[in-house]
Amino acid sequence: AASSAALLRRLALAAAARESRAMSVGASVSAAVSSATRRRFSVYAASNMHAGKKLGKPNLAAPALPEQDVPKMNIYAMKGDQWFVIYTRDGRPYYYNPGQGITQWAHPKTGAVAPPTKPTFERPPNPIILNTVRLFGGTFCVGWAFLLFGGSPIVAHLVSDRVAVVEKKSV
Repeated sequence: AASSAALLRRLALAAAARESRAMSVGASVSAAVSSATRRRFSVYAASNMHAGKKLGKPNLAAPALPEQDVPKMNIYAMKGDQWFVIYTRDGRPYYYNPGQGITQWAHPKTGAVAPPTKPTFERPPNPIILNTVRLFGGTFCVGWAFLLFGGSPIVAHLVSDRVAVVEKKSV
């Protein structure tokens, strides 16, 4: 009976300490209010939020992956040198010397450069857009050049029925 009384006393002290911590954080609920009658703050009233409750961090995506999930680079030390061989995602090797701070594609001893594993892909231009730009751009440029170099009198002469040059009659 003595141990159960001591246990009840410790539980009561722990509950009082919890309530005093809630009050020190700025809780507006009085210390006499029990946890069963606390207000619930939720749209659906299914939350067990109460004033003074400590909030944990949200379960968002971590800014960094756990170490076991981080993809590792294949780095190999070359024998007898300070050079390291590192392979790209495509499997092409490049060479790094941390002592000199040099990074290069060429092998440090032989000078051989491994070609890219995939050729660089150059997509041809869209023929519909290319032909449309050629048609309208070319027509615009030819029209402006025609007018710039004196084509407007020729057009006026072809369009009108009258002769463009008027002669004065002498009286």
